[in-house]
Amino acid sequence: MLIILTYNAIILVGGGNMKKIIVLLVAILLFNTYTVFAKENPSLTVDNLTLSIGESYNININNKIRGSKYYWYSNDTDIATVNSKNGIVNAVSGGVTTIYCEITLPSGDVEKLFCQVEVIPPFFVNKYVAHAGGGFEDNVYSNTKEAILNSIENGFNFIEIDLTLTSDDKLVCSHGWDKNTYEAIGVDYEGVPTYNEFMSWKVQGKYDTVDADDLIGIMKEHPDLLIEIDLKKFGKARTRKAITQLVESAGRDEQILDRILMQFTSETAYFAIKEIYDFKYYQYFTYKSRIADELEDVIRFCKDNKITSIAVNYTVLTAEMIDEIKNNNLYLLAFTIDDEDLAQEFLDRGVDTICTNFIQ
Repeated sequence: MLIILTYNAIILVGGGNMKKIIVLLVAILLFNTYTVFAKENPSLTVDNLTLSIGESYNININNKIRGSKYYWYSNDTDIATVNSKNGIVNAVSGGVTTIYCEITLPSGDVEKLFCQVEVIPPFFVNKYVAHAGGGFEDNVYSNTKEAILNSIENGFNFIEIDLTLTSDDKLVCSHGWDKNTYEAIGVDYEGVPTYNEFMSWKVQGKYDTVDADDLIGIMKEHPDLLIEIDLKKFGKARTRKAITQLVESAGRDEQILDRILMQFTSETAYFAIKEIYDFKYYQYFTYKSRIADELEDVIRFCKDNKITSIAVNYTVLTAEMIDEIKNNNLYLLAFTIDDEDLAQEFLDRGVDTICTNFIQ
């Protein structure tokens, strides 16, 4: 009698043709060898994950090997954390990070699996941001209380506001002191007003002007409201002065300041802002006359400093530029579009959010 030992059985063969027995043995060994090597390696149930802030997701493991040990960790816990024992991911703040699972096999060998996690900043969950408080009764650039409240009433959760300094260095909500702005808001004035002069104005003869304190007051009354601050092109000293007043108006309250997407127009301005207060979210505002030549440097600066997004004038925004920005895991805001079909075209091409006066 011949005893055949296989991968998962013992076969007793008595008498008969030895050649047939050998063929049977080879076939059984080949089958069992195939079974062993065909077994899939461990893998994660997802390779890419997109979450909103505060959202959780449980990443599981396919094809677990009995007796293995698992250790999970995040490459950047400021963006997303993970339970070290079970793969439950929690989204903390906007950005992209990698979640790793380190598997120690029974043999002592170590395998590392990973999943890229994108956490969407709250601003870019919105398709549209209302420009300069939002268009109101066919008027634009107003930054008035009526325009802001009208935008909120019409469903805008994300509103852009222009902040600038008066002649006596008080921070107010205005697009600036140039001729075009005065014509847009219907104010007959030349030069830079004092704070008292500005606050006494009636935009278009009837709307109320707003200062930094008023803006923070509106944010307190509407706790879900997100604000993008367009801080005008100041030098270092005036930038620090403006940010100091904004932060003081908010009482340095992180629950308010973390709802602000702080725009800056230069690297100098960015570092001047950070000297006063390090906002959670920043946006690099680019000038259409220079962006084509400077885009690579802008992207590099954003990535080096964990800056969330870039704003580009839609008239110079090419498909190649959109791809380059998005491929570097940056969010993209295009400004300013009031045609809904054109806005949708840019959204379809990869733009995250459109700055608009009137589209709802």
